Amino acid sequence: MPILDAFTHLRRANVLEKPTPLWREKSQKVYLSHAGQLLGTYNALCFFRREHPEHYMKSATRASWEAHHIFEDRELDYLGVRKSFPPREYALCVLIPRPAHQRINSLLSGYARRFKDPEAVREGYRLAHMTIGNYCGGGSIAIQRELDAIIFTAFRHAGLIA
Repeated sequence: MPILDAFTHLRRANVLEKPTPLWREKSQKVYLSHAGQLLGTYNALCFFRREHPEHYMKSATRASWEAHHIFEDRELDYLGVRKSFPPREYALCVLIPRPAHQRINSLLSGYARRFKDPEAVREGYRLAHMTIGNYCGGGSIAIQRELDAIIFTAFRHAGLIA
């Protein structure tokens, strides 16, 4: 399987608001999804966050935001498909508030990381995505559906599901 870049996963999952980036800095690109999520590579979202500290860095009234890897290395390793995905810094991420990131990772470590079965891992991701909430104003169900569509598309590309 060839490695797919972040944009290809987004395009194939039909979660982009538009095919052009919302933000671009040299080779770094951040995309806005239909549900208002900011998506891009880990590096791109880290650059974006630093460029917009007034919105995404911790303050007295707000938690910081973090780039969450939509497909975690551990699950990719467990499923034996790591070579079908780019390295961590170029992997697809979503920018989410730190508390949501902690909830997702807690659920994934307690559920999905116990399985080598693709469907069980996808179920773990679905459960984790249900806890993210309406963090960007696009609606919690729409947010969950977008993230689940990205996982489905990536797993299909890796040959884990038909």
